[in-house]
Amino acid sequence: MNGKMTFGEFAAALLVIRSSFSNAPDSPVMRAGRDVMNDLRDTVVNMHGKYQDGAGAYPDWAQLDDQTKDRRARGGFTENEPLLASGELVRGWTIEETGNNELSLFNDKEYAAFHEEGISGRLPQRSTIGIALERDEKRLRKKFERRLWFYMKSRSGLNL
Repeated sequence: MNGKMTFGEFAAALLVIRSSFSNAPDSPVMRAGRDVMNDLRDTVVNMHGKYQDGAGAYPDWAQLDDQTKDRRARGGFTENEPLLASGELVRGWTIEETGNNELSLFNDKEYAAFHEEGISGRLPQRSTIGIALERDEKRLRKKFERRLWFYMKSRSGLNL
C-alpha cells in the first residue's frame, strides 16, 4: 500500500480491528494468543527432566536429594531427572480459554503448583512457568504481535 487508503478501506480495516478483539474463539487475538501459549507450553514441557538455571526472582533448581533419587529408582524411574518420572506432570499441561480474550497455561496435577512455588522446608521451588516467562517474555510478546498482525491481515484481505 502507498500510505493512502480510501474511506471504504479504512472502514473495513476498523471492522477487522474491532472483530480482532472479540472473545470469539476464531478472533485474531485468540488465534495469536493460542500460538504463543502453545509455544510457552512447549518451553515448559521441555524444561522437565533437566536442571534449570534460575531467572529473575526464580532460583536455580536444587539437585534432587539422595532419598528422592532412591525412591525414583525403586519406582522404576530415572533417578536424576527433576519433574520427570511417570510423565503425568508433563502430560498435564493444557491451555484453557477462560473467556474475555484470556488464555491460561494450566496443569491439573495438584502437585504442579507445589513444584512451581515450592514448600518451605519440604520441597524446593522448581518453577517452570516463571522461569520460562522471565527468559522468553520479549520473544513471546513479539511473536504475539507478529501473529496478531498476520491474522488481522489475513482476515481483512487488505494490505494493512
